[in-house]
Amino acid sequence: MEKKNGVLEKKLSGLETLKNLLEEEKNCLINSDMEGLRRLSREKEKVLKRLYGLEMESQKAGIDDVPGELGSKLDTLKLEIRLRAEENQRFVNEMLEFIGGLIDVITGKDHSPSFYGKGVKDADSGPLIYRTQV
Repeated sequence: MEKKNGVLEKKLSGLETLKNLLEEEKNCLINSDMEGLRRLSREKEKVLKRLYGLEMESQKAGIDDVPGELGSKLDTLKLEIRLRAEENQRFVNEMLEFIGGLIDVITGKDHSPSFYGKGVKDADSGPLIYRTQV
């Protein structure tokens, strides 16, 4: 039981670290901090490797389902991580679309959609790049 709790606490700590790294990644994306993104990528890789090792250790120890408060914390953290990762991915995709649109304008192929939120009825439904900058 003690080993089980130790593994679960390490998982919880690792997931919390990953969540914080994703939040920091979001800030680096907003500020176009490429060096910060490189550093975070290396840190995330280390954390993910550690979490993978803990997952393998959990499976060997027969820890599949985590009931109670600890299980709830783990599930909540996993959800937060997934949401932050998806938000960061959408942000990157929108930045790439924006850059592609700028290139289209420069080269005379202006077939790109509006990137500045024009025509957006609901402020929460516009591009993330627009919402985070305004």
